[in-house]
Formats: sequence, C-alpha cells, structure tokens
Amino acid sequence: MATIDWALLCDLAYFDTYGNLCVIGVHTEGPVRVLPTGVRRLSIAAHLANLKINEHLDIALSISTPSGVSTEADGFEAVRTELNADCLVLSIEKAPLLREGVYRFDISVGSASLDIPLVVA
Repeated sequence: MATIDWALLCDLAYFDTYGNLCVIGVHTEGPVRVLPTGVRRLSIAAHLANLKINEHLDIALSISTPSGVSTEADGFEAVRTELNADCLVLSIEKAPLLREGVYRFDISVGSASLDIPLVVA
C-alpha cells in the first residue's frame, strides 16, 4: 500500500513534458509557511513510497480553517490531481484564504495521511 513519504506546499507544481516534477515558490524559512490574506493559487507536491504498479489510489484533500471547520476540497475551485511515477501533484487554482489564522491541509492516500499547516496573516 502506498504511503506519503514527503509533501511540499508551494506556489506552483507541475510535470514538464519529460515527466519531471517542477516546483516553484517552495518556502525555505521556518517550519510553517506564512501567506497574506486573499485568494491564492497553491499546489502540493508529494512523493509516494511503496507505490505498486497499477495500484488504485483513493486520494482526498480536506482543509481545516481558522474557525475549526473541516471541509472537503469542494469549497476550493479547480482542484486537480496528477500522478506521475511515484510523485503526486495537487493543484488548487483558487484557495479562498480569507481569514487570518492557521489552515491545515490534509492529504489522504488510502489509509495514509499527512497534515500540512499554513498560516495566513
């Protein structure tokens, strides 16, 4: 069964024509990324360990808002999932990060999940 080895919250992640994972805007200072309030485009790039060929993956993205409300990614626009080899990209075209506080993105792949915090200030 596949597990999430690591994940990055970044401005943009995609696979180029050669299948290479490309990431732009990776936060390098401090353990938690801080963004200004407003609508943002975000991507999450992740590496999957123990992925078997032709394994069916149930991928889910949920978010906890500063008010504590946990919702499925339905509140976000154009959430796209791409898998290439053992890398996963979740692209969120419009993430309504309108309140100050801590947002938590939870990526679930089968029974494995990973929590990624984000502070909006």
